Amino acid sequence: MGRKTAVERLAHLLLELFERMRRAGLAYGQQCALPLTQTDIADATGLTAVHVNRTLQAMRAKGVLEFHSKWLRIPDLGALRDLAALGPHDPV
Repeated sequence: MGRKTAVERLAHLLLELFERMRRAGLAYGQQCALPLTQTDIADATGLTAVHVNRTLQAMRAKGVLEFHSKWLRIPDLGALRDLAALGPHDPV
């Protein structure tokens, strides 16, 4: 993750969390619980909380992801995979 951009880091982390929740049967359609704060996400990605906030806002504005009361919704998994710089057959 060290050489990835902020968008790529966040997209990859959110995909990883979503896929793990889905495999555990804890995802509902294209959404799952995400009880992490932006500070938690910043710590996991090596970014500052401010940078995480701005990057998530940009990703929301693009319509790639949505947040509602500690829930993450991914309307288009393919678009998020593209942002994470993952190919169609790359594991998350």
